[in-house]
Amino acid sequence: MSPRLIVLLRRQVLRLRSNRSIAVGFAFGVVFLLLMILGMSLGPRGENQTASELSFEIRQYLWGRGSAFDLLAVVFAIVLGSSVVNDDIKIGTIFGVLARPVSRRDVFLGSWLGSAIVLMSLESLRLLTSIGTSIALERRIGWVTLLGMVGVVAGHLLRLALFAALGAWLSTAAATCLGLGWIVLEAVVLVPGLPIWLAYPLRAVAALLPLTKVQGDIISKSILEAMNTPGPTVEAIAYRICWTLVLLALGGMALKRRELTPRI
Repeated sequence: MSPRLIVLLRRQVLRLRSNRSIAVGFAFGVVFLLLMILGMSLGPRGENQTASELSFEIRQYLWGRGSAFDLLAVVFAIVLGSSVVNDDIKIGTIFGVLARPVSRRDVFLGSWLGSAIVLMSLESLRLLTSIGTSIALERRIGWVTLLGMVGVVAGHLLRLALFAALGAWLSTAAATCLGLGWIVLEAVVLVPGLPIWLAYPLRAVAALLPLTKVQGDIISKSILEAMNTPGPTVEAIAYRICWTLVLLALGGMALKRRELTPRI
């Protein structure tokens, strides 16, 4: 990584660290985890439950029933991604940054990397809890489970890249609306029993988009060690990484072509 990207990355992390909304989001993440662990500890238990069964139950609570934490991660991706460059553009600091020997693509990529670190810091709360309990109870962590966790991280980065690419092209509000439409399409297109007149147009549009929901079941089964082969999980991870790289390239191009001077 070039020194310029490191400086821009650090700048973004420091700016987000002082953001109160981010601090509140992290506080909610801790509360969600504590509530899930509390709910699990108060739930019914078998008399002869083994360490392996208890570890599986904890992973099921953290990943299979952690919809509130997943929603929080999506909100983080929306807020961080759509404002990667729009905050600088709105307050005018983008001109001071570009006055230095950096390109617009450097600004976009460095800011995205800083936002990605913050987003991964949130997800690390659940990752470390899951890995720590598995090692403490079973003295091991399955590599298929680790692959599933990598898939979850790759999905977060894909969503962040999506909103960042839209934010480099459009305003924060417009990027948020389009990105939310993408996420809604991911969910609706897979609903069984859709009328044919609605299903085919939606699937035609969906064929052009990286529907991360398609790999959701594969990733979940990997985390819960319900997959016998790592092939599908590896394919899902590669799919998400490739789309992330494509979106980052498109975001850099969009910012390069964007008119930054205010209209009078």
